[in-house]
Amino acid sequence: MKKRNHWWQILVLALLAGAALVWSCGFLARAAAEEQKDPAADEQVKKDALRRALGYDPAKIGENVEKALPEPEKINVPEFEAKPTPEEEHATYLKSQLIQIEEEQKSLATLKADVQKELKKLEEVQTQIDQRLAKEDQATELKVTRLIAIYDKMRLDELAPVMEKLPEDLRVKILNRLKEKKVGQLLELMDPDTAAKTSKLLLNKKSK
Repeated sequence: MKKRNHWWQILVLALLAGAALVWSCGFLARAAAEEQKDPAADEQVKKDALRRALGYDPAKIGENVEKALPEPEKINVPEFEAKPTPEEEHATYLKSQLIQIEEEQKSLATLKADVQKELKKLEEVQTQIDQRLAKEDQATELKVTRLIAIYDKMRLDELAPVMEKLPEDLRVKILNRLKEKKVGQLLELMDPDTAAKTSKLLLNKKSK
């Protein structure tokens, strides 16, 4: 019985000794790890923890500084245009001259069209005048023919006073259609001044 208790005591002591050995090894390992840590890194960790505790955030401070700083003024840099070359200036001049010539040609074309319209109107008016004159000439010719038929039957002493009262143009037309012998006799019976003017008009008409 004493031997059995003795062995149990030895077993318990062995277990306790093993546990003590395991704890000692763990403690030595933690101590070695603590010794290998960077003191500066540990110090930085402590500082960061302190800053967080005080509400200090470097990122937010940077944002606040940026907001507080005024925005940089915008500088307007003047734009410099490249000076055209002589060839470009000459080409620009030629182009402007061409545009001016085209505008003048358009103006001339418009003016020509207006002139043609006016000429057409004048031609129409002239045609109307010619038609009217032709009708008047026909009427005058018919009148002269009828008068000649009447005057040819009258005696010369009766016809002479009638011829003196007629308009010059009508008198010349009638006398120009009569025989020359009869015309000479009529002129002798007419007023000398009227006869002289009528003779002159007859000569001019025959010369034409």
